[in-house]
Amino acid sequence: MGRIADDPQVTSHVQSTTELLENALYQVVAEAQADGQLSGKRDARDLARYLVMTMHGLRVMGAVNPDRASLMAIAEAALDALD
Repeated sequence: MGRIADDPQVTSHVQSTTELLENALYQVVAEAQADGQLSGKRDARDLARYLVMTMHGLRVMGAVNPDRASLMAIAEAALDALD
C-alpha cells in the first residue's frame, strides 16, 4: 500500500489549498502592514507562509496532543511573532 504523499491527487490538493490559504493570509498581512496595524519589518509573503506552517503544525499537534492550553500558547506565540 502506498503512502498518501505518493498519491498525486492528494499532493495536488494539499498544494493548491496551501497556496490559497497562503495567498489569503498574504492579503491580510499586507493590508495590516499598509494600515500600520503590523510592522513592515518582515516580508508579508514570508509571514503568510509562517502562519500557514504554524496552522498545519497546530492541526498535527491537536491530533496528537489536543491540550487546549498548549495549542493556545502556540497560537499566541505565532501572533506575537507578527510584530
